[in-house]
Amino acid sequence: MALPTWAVSWPVGHLATSAGDVPHVVAVVFCEVGEVIWIPIDGKPKGGAKLKRVRNIEANGRVSLLVDQYDENWSRLRWVRVDGAADVVAMPADVAAAFRVKYPQYRDTPLGDTCIRITARRSRKWSATTA
Repeated sequence: MALPTWAVSWPVGHLATSAGDVPHVVAVVFCEVGEVIWIPIDGKPKGGAKLKRVRNIEANGRVSLLVDQYDENWSRLRWVRVDGAADVVAMPADVAAAFRVKYPQYRDTPLGDTCIRITARRSRKWSATTA
C-alpha cells in the first residue's frame, strides 16, 4: 500500500510536478487501487491546452503527492508524502469504479478517459501525535 490506511479516504491531495527547475503544485482528487495511486484527468472544463501537470509528467515522470489533515487542534495534524514515478495512461475500468465510489460527484461529472498513474518509490509521514 502506497498510502497509510488513514490517508486513503481523505478527499484532496496536492500533486507536485516539474519539467525543469520550477515546481508546479495543484490540488487533486485521488484514489489507490492495487497499490498504485491514480489521479483522473476528468471532464471538468479546462483552459483548452494540455494541462501543465500532464506536460510536466511527460517531460519528467518524478512526482510527489502530499495528503494532509489540518485541524484547529494542532495535536491532530498529520500528513503523508509519496514520491514516485508517474505516467499518463488510459483509465482502467476498476479505477473508474473506485473514483465513482469515493467521489459521488463523478456520477454527474464526466470522469474522462485518461488518468495519472503514480507508482510509489518511497513515502514519508508525520503526525503531531504518536497515536
